[in-house]
Amino acid sequence: AGDDYLAVRVPRDGGTVEGDAGAAANARFTIDDFGSAERLRRNGSAAIVGSALRLTDAIDGQAGSAFFERPLALSASTRLRVRFSFRVVRGVEGLGDGLSLLLHASPRGPAALGRTGAGLGYQTIAPSLAVELDEHRNTPADLAGNSASLVRDGNIAAPLVEVPCGFALATPAAVFVWIDYEGAVMEVRVADSSLRPA
Repeated sequence: AGDDYLAVRVPRDGGTVEGDAGAAANARFTIDDFGSAERLRRNGSAAIVGSALRLTDAIDGQAGSAFFERPLALSASTRLRVRFSFRVVRGVEGLGDGLSLLLHASPRGPAALGRTGAGLGYQTIAPSLAVELDEHRNTPADLAGNSASLVRDGNIAAPLVEVPCGFALATPAAVFVWIDYEGAVMEVRVADSSLRPA
């Protein structure tokens, strides 16, 4: 009764995720930090390190994913607001390729894990919709490194839209992301400060 929403709080960076999960789902999730994220299924190289979710180590050929164990009921009336921050840290073998926020209805459920490298851990997961944050230009299909894309069904060669971010995603400082979805409209904002762009 008015409390049907998804909320994830990550106080270390001030990241939050909240949205309407639909009245049928009557779902409310809260994660105070990823160190206590028992409702998340981690796959591949994904691990909890302190209070952070690390999707990959700084080693070539890895893919990691993390999904809620309990699916959310999404519909045309769903509103979803997501805010999070991330860091891409240079390792011995260089940088990772990027990351994505993925909504999916794959039969693999919370065990879904896509390809490594340019696949960012979500390529081949379908049906799906990904907000991709790509810091590395892998193929001629990539507009550029340091870009944000919207990708359907893990088809990284044909993003629905791709735009350059205008700054490096791989930086020791946090990068901040805001995703607002309501009905058929999705807005994605990416910034190198915690101030939400207009």
